[in-house]
Amino acid sequence: MFLHMNNARYIREFEFARSLSGMASGVWSAINKLGGGAVLSAVSVRYRRSIGLFQIFRVRTKVLYYTDKDVYFEQHMETIHDNFVRAVCYGKVTFTGGVTYQEIYRYLNSSELRPSPEPSPDLKCWMEANRISSEKLRKKQ
Repeated sequence: MFLHMNNARYIREFEFARSLSGMASGVWSAINKLGGGAVLSAVSVRYRRSIGLFQIFRVRTKVLYYTDKDVYFEQHMETIHDNFVRAVCYGKVTFTGGVTYQEIYRYLNSSELRPSPEPSPDLKCWMEANRISSEKLRKKQ
C-alpha cells in the first residue's frame, strides 16, 4: 500500500537470514545432534530508512559476543545499489536443553574456542536494558 517494506517484513527477513546463517554454518545441525535447542530470546530493530518496492537488499549477520548459553549478534539490512544500512537488528539466541556454545563450537571445529570479545558499549547498554526488563517482570510474578 505504501510502496515500501513494512516493519513486520524487516523482522521476518532478519529471521530468514539468521536461519540461513545457522544452517550454512552447521550450527543448527550441531545443536540438534547434541540434543539441544535454541530460542530467540530478545530482538531489537532500529529502522533507519525504508526499503522501497522492488529494491534489492542483503542482510549481513555477525556474532558479537557469547556466553556459555547465549549468543548476541548484529544484523544489517542494506540496499545493494548504495550499500546504505536501512535497518539494524540486535538479537540474543539462548541455547536450551543443556547445550552450551562451547559444545557446539567443539562439535564444529577441531580448534580451541577463543574467549568472547568484549561487548561494544551499545551492545552492553542493550544487554543491560534486557536484564532490567527481565528483573522487572520477575518481580511482578
